[in-house]
Amino acid sequence: MLAIARFAVLYVPLHIWNGNFQPKRAAIAADIQSADITNDQMQTGILVGRYARQLSKRVPFTANCLPQALAVKWYLGTRNIETVIRIGARTSRSAKPFDLHAWLLLGNTCLTGAQERASYAQFGQVNSADL
Repeated sequence: MLAIARFAVLYVPLHIWNGNFQPKRAAIAADIQSADITNDQMQTGILVGRYARQLSKRVPFTANCLPQALAVKWYLGTRNIETVIRIGARTSRSAKPFDLHAWLLLGNTCLTGAQERASYAQFGQVNSADL
């Protein structure tokens, strides 16, 4: 799945897969709450996130934050575990013009991209219809 996610990031137009950034169910303005997540779902999410991070270091292509987040989101979706991808920009002034980062949240738990997340400011929520 990591290779498919990397391919999607590189070659598939954003409007085709941009629905991956929103939870499937209609959530008004809130993310999926931690109270809605079972212990088994949380353990599965943490384990799959760890596997994706470890695997990304061993594949013969660059599997940075967005392919990791997409792959884990897609896999957990097959298990009916809803997650949310967040994207942000680096907050320091010395950053490259488009220094972006993606991370995957299951409730309040960051499954991928947690280490770098602190130095990025999250963009506002974007609805698929707005793109």
